[in-house]
Amino acid sequence: MKTENSSLTFSRQRIFALSQFAKIISLIFILSSIYGCTSLTSHNFKSRIRAVNKLSDQDILYKIALDDVNPLVKDAATKKLSQSMLVKLVSESKELKVRLYAIYYLDDQKELLIISQNSDNWNVRHAAFRKLNDNSLDVLTRDAKDPALILGAKIRLGRISWDEAFSGKNKSTATLGDAIGAAALVDKPKPTTSDVVTACHNYIRRGDDFRIPELRNLLLRYGDKTLAEDYLNCGKSELADAAREWGMAHRFNVRTGEGSHRVRWGEH
Repeated sequence: MKTENSSLTFSRQRIFALSQFAKIISLIFILSSIYGCTSLTSHNFKSRIRAVNKLSDQDILYKIALDDVNPLVKDAATKKLSQSMLVKLVSESKELKVRLYAIYYLDDQKELLIISQNSDNWNVRHAAFRKLNDNSLDVLTRDAKDPALILGAKIRLGRISWDEAFSGKNKSTATLGDAIGAAALVDKPKPTTSDVVTACHNYIRRGDDFRIPELRNLLLRYGDKTLAEDYLNCGKSELADAAREWGMAHRFNVRTGEGSHRVRWGEH
């Protein structure tokens, strides 16, 4: 009997030990599935970020910044790129967010000057313009072809006021379109909301397509429910889309019915 009891006790202890071991193995497997190994091919984005953080090869980092499906992984790779690779990414990426990531980490003033004038996307040009220092802004005032860029640079440098830009005072040669373009580009100093709204109304009445991206930007930054309704009902689809974007951001529902008829696209 003693031998049988001893064997039974030993069997139970062995079963318990195996059970604990199995739990430990399961825990390791679960943790591995959650956090993953450090691998660029892992399905877990945190694992890919850890792998990116160990990389220095610029070509591999560039490919990850360009092609990875996760924006956090893209950002981790982008911040490790050289200045020349960042410029390449701004030029070659088809994703706006990736291009803006690259601008965020780009410090080369010469390249930022080029991008602010020549990028095919207004949002990219705007992001580059925001990073220009005073020396680069001074270059813009002399060399830029877009009058809105020149005006925006002068405003940032304190050489002209918003009142002068919108009113044409003190020999300001800025047109309404130039003032609209500059107001969208410049973050500080800001124009008054009333000046912006009046300028948007007048520009809509002209029916000029050239500053559509700037009109959208100004609605999102300075607009209220009234201006959003004006955009929605002015008869220009791109501005109606901007109004819906503003409405979603401010938790308004767009419904069919009587709306604003204060301004119509191209009525003047």
